[in-house]
Amino acid sequence: MPFRPPDGKHIIELLSSLSRDRNTTILVVTHDRSLANKTDRRFRLQQGRCAEEAARTRATAGVAG
Repeated sequence: MPFRPPDGKHIIELLSSLSRDRNTTILVVTHDRSLANKTDRRFRLQQGRCAEEAARTRATAGVAG
């Protein structure tokens, strides 16, 4: 069977596990909303400013599929 590189979901799961196990923060930069929705906290860069998305915004963002 040929090697299959891990997909984004698998990588996020590995990074989340590593973060919990080592009590550390991991910064992930993505344009993929479905991956971003799997994180504990999200920040948006808009018009040169970085701001944390409110929990309400994250909860209502929804992921198709």
